[in-house]
Amino acid sequence: MSGSLFFRLNFLTSMHGGVVRVLGSLASQGGGFGNVVLPEVFGEWVVRTPDAPAVVCAGERVSYAELDARANRLAHALLDEGVVPGSRVGICLNRGIRPVVALLGVLKAGAAAVPLDPEYPLDRLEFMVADSGAAVVLAEAATAETVVATGGRAVCWENLGLDTRHTTAPQVTLVPQSAAYVFYTSGSTGRPKGVVLPHEGFVRVVRDPNFGVRASDVVSQLSTLSFDAGALEVWGALLNGAALAVSVERVLSVEELGVLFVFMV
Repeated sequence: MSGSLFFRLNFLTSMHGGVVRVLGSLASQGGGFGNVVLPEVFGEWVVRTPDAPAVVCAGERVSYAELDARANRLAHALLDEGVVPGSRVGICLNRGIRPVVALLGVLKAGAAAVPLDPEYPLDRLEFMVADSGAAVVLAEAATAETVVATGGRAVCWENLGLDTRHTTAPQVTLVPQSAAYVFYTSGSTGRPKGVVLPHEGFVRVVRDPNFGVRASDVVSQLSTLSFDAGALEVWGALLNGAALAVSVERVLSVEELGVLFVFMV
């Protein structure tokens, strides 16, 4: 086995809300990490280690090159659905590899992701879709009815014809200050509060040497992606050349750990 197999547990989950403040503060400082955005930093690893595992889930292993191609296909599909740079795109998908592809694809289309946990109460999802102004909401067969019930414009994954799309990235303009995510915290009044976070905040955090993730690591993805901490799990892995281990149950089982050892050999 080359490198080391290292599992970073989900210590960020308890920081929900606090992570938003940290990312916002770092973004406001500016400078220090170059004029880059999330897809660009990810792309550096696609070039350097195209065959390295980017995401592993339920026995499936997706390399950096394959994840890049899947995200590019999705980005083209979203643009064909009317998404434009600066749009908000909801992501309401069950846990697995698809949400990771979706996050990267939304950013490659120049849009900002609005993660919508399908397990959230319907009234909360309805508020998030309306308040964010999501142009479309990415759904799949299992979540489409939920999205329709929120009043959002559902775009079903299975109907996008992704296999026929271009595998090269679309030409869109992004800057470090471009919006990457819209997260919803509890808010002081108990009503969800939307917070827009730019690309530069994530880059500054996860590319900082003190963040401590190496290309030989495996990062566990256990948080709901509707939590800001979940985004740090994803980008902490993918911007550092590491593998992201996604558990469909939010807990890595003994069987999943065994599969990971096999895939990482």
